Amino acid sequence: MMSALISLKKKKKSKGQEINDEWYVKIETRKSGKSMGMTDNYYFSPEGKRFRSMIEVYRFLTTGDKFERDEKTRCLKINKENNDEIMDDLCELVSDMYINDNIKNLHDTNSGMFRKLKKDSINFIDCKLQKTRIQNMSEKYSITIPKDTPEENIIHYSKANAANLVKTFFRSAPSCLGCGAKKSKQCILTHAHTIKSRPEILKIAVSESRTEEGYQTHIILRKFIELHKQYPVATLCWECHHILG
Repeated sequence: MMSALISLKKKKKSKGQEINDEWYVKIETRKSGKSMGMTDNYYFSPEGKRFRSMIEVYRFLTTGDKFERDEKTRCLKINKENNDEIMDDLCELVSDMYINDNIKNLHDTNSGMFRKLKKDSINFIDCKLQKTRIQNMSEKYSITIPKDTPEENIIHYSKANAANLVKTFFRSAPSCLGCGAKKSKQCILTHAHTIKSRPEILKIAVSESRTEEGYQTHIILRKFIELHKQYPVATLCWECHHILG
């Protein structure tokens, strides 16, 4: 957790803001209850103020205030005004903290793990679409399907191309987002869809690609890729992929 605090210092410094080096992290072991033996990380400012999470630290250093907590649930209150900018910056800042996080958080669109993946996917897709030379996405090699063709037939026809496109278009990260395992002969990394499956995304792509002339295959596949900005894929090992479901 100290590495996250160091990363925060570097990020603030890049914006011309200095953080006092006297900040420190203290690890405390729970001494009673069902969670006895588990540890909690507390962050302390030079003035002795205690913070329970990096979110609270970031908010304090950004605005001078700590996040409010709900009196009943003790959960952090994140309002509409502070949510997007602070959470996006925080996700980028502590992305390494998501290693060994609950992989099922990738099903939760509000989780930091999902938000970070989505932000990275948007940047990657926007950049690669500008320079891709994949034939199936080129108008030159496109096929026009009559507009009265049942969408179920078009989806069936496009399944193989969509599956291959995921493999060729998306790069694999060097390690599993879930457990951190690196690619090797013993560890095969896969592309795992998160909140929507590949067939579900393809169905949306087909329905949104119909024109007066019919369906053009390159438009369907381009739309299919663009939809991954909303429904990103993650690089996972087989075990984490199985856990995600």
